[in-house]
Amino acid sequence: MKPQSEKIPSPVAERGIVLRVRVCMAERGIRSVAALHRLLIEAGVDISHPQLIRVVDNRAQHLNVALLNGFLKVFGCRVEDLFAEEVLAH
Repeated sequence: MKPQSEKIPSPVAERGIVLRVRVCMAERGIRSVAALHRLLIEAGVDISHPQLIRVVDNRAQHLNVALLNGFLKVFGCRVEDLFAEEVLAH
């Protein structure tokens, strides 16, 4: 049973998935998207700087599995560390 203090999202509330790239960057001392871009290129990920900015800012419509693998390699994290769920405002 869940403790009373935990809020359970309403089943009718619209929810979305967000990437936590900026959080992962901060946790690892990566201070800029340009630095992240260099690390991804070194890891073999082919992505343009403007595309990466859209991903980091959660404005991308699609994600490439190679990019996700690159994030896992660069950040040394698990898949669940890259994503969060949020309730969307109406």
